[in-house]
Amino acid sequence: GFCLNRFCCLLCPLGRRKKYTPDLSHFAYSEWQQVYEPSDDSFLLMDGLEMDIERIVNVVKPTVTLEVGSGSGVITTFLGWLFNQEGRDHKATMLTCDINPCAAEATARTLKQNKIPGEAVLTSLGTNFLPRLKNAVDVLIFNPPYVPTEEDEMNKTDIYASWAGGVDGMEVVNQFLPIAKELLSNRGVFYLVLISQNKPHEVLERIKENLNLDGEVLVERRCGEHLYILRIWHATP
Repeated sequence: GFCLNRFCCLLCPLGRRKKYTPDLSHFAYSEWQQVYEPSDDSFLLMDGLEMDIERIVNVVKPTVTLEVGSGSGVITTFLGWLFNQEGRDHKATMLTCDINPCAAEATARTLKQNKIPGEAVLTSLGTNFLPRLKNAVDVLIFNPPYVPTEEDEMNKTDIYASWAGGVDGMEVVNQFLPIAKELLSNRGVFYLVLISQNKPHEVLERIKENLNLDGEVLVERRCGEHLYILRIWHATP
């Protein structure tokens, strides 16, 4: 994901979390030139996971979580923290992946810095986890590159990969949705970040028709850009 207005927190007080966020003090300022820095999309995703944590722990009861495009590692680290708050003591295998080698390394460091057990893997769109994790991921998370861009900005493995989304910002998302269906367990839930230009309601209709996946908008926020967190799951037969 990518926030077009990195300073929209000055205009929209909801744009920055006032609550707990993982410790990122191990990053040097220069490293944010190679790794996506948490922004409003990251914070809204954290809010969505926090809103849904009782459902995640008590209904989904995850044994495996996977974040695709983990960047700094802040989201999986936050989810691991949630698993141990308010009397919860939930254990799960927590996996992450990123196509950017700097991001995969950064995620591993963030998990370690915050004492969250997890694994960071260098791979594109989680494809290396198939077929081993076919229908085995209980919590799937993707804050994708969703900004509409020209074709020549696609297929990169550096920080461009964190935001360049191609036509309508949907090229990478469209590639991943069938993979998500394969990864997601029968009881699993998939959290996907989109912006209004991605036409999220049309995405929900399309995955219902083409992939037999149900979904809804978990939370949305207009702050510099109109952000959506979708919650997606296998449709009941």
